[in-house]
Amino acid sequence: MPNQKKVLVIDDNPDIIENTRIVLESEDYDVYSAPDGTQGLALIKKVKPDLIILDVMMKSLSEGFEVARELRSVNSQEFKEVRHIPILMMTAVHQKFNFGFDRDLGTEWLPADAFIEKPVAPVDLLNKVREMIGGTK
Repeated sequence: MPNQKKVLVIDDNPDIIENTRIVLESEDYDVYSAPDGTQGLALIKKVKPDLIILDVMMKSLSEGFEVARELRSVNSQEFKEVRHIPILMMTAVHQKFNFGFDRDLGTEWLPADAFIEKPVAPVDLLNKVREMIGGTK
């Protein structure tokens, strides 16, 4: 489809990736995935998605934060063309560490556009994605 929006899911849990894929593809989003930040950053440059759904805790407890900071760094020429892509952090970090994202942490420290807690209901995920990049139908 010519108007199909591309979403890249970066998460180390294959079940989360598959469930997210099923939910998003049911609404005609084109879904790509990567199991870690390194592969995710490579796919961002290749695919140029409309939205990145990014886990926080992968190889390290803060890998998602590191990916977001690298992508948004104004000093990085490598990601200049894709720096604007919205990032939705989908994480269970609050459950594990009682760390909320409702505080103003600043975009330099945590350059994500929105946060959603795992586990997320399919309808909530779809609503958030539509809110951030619109629909595909």
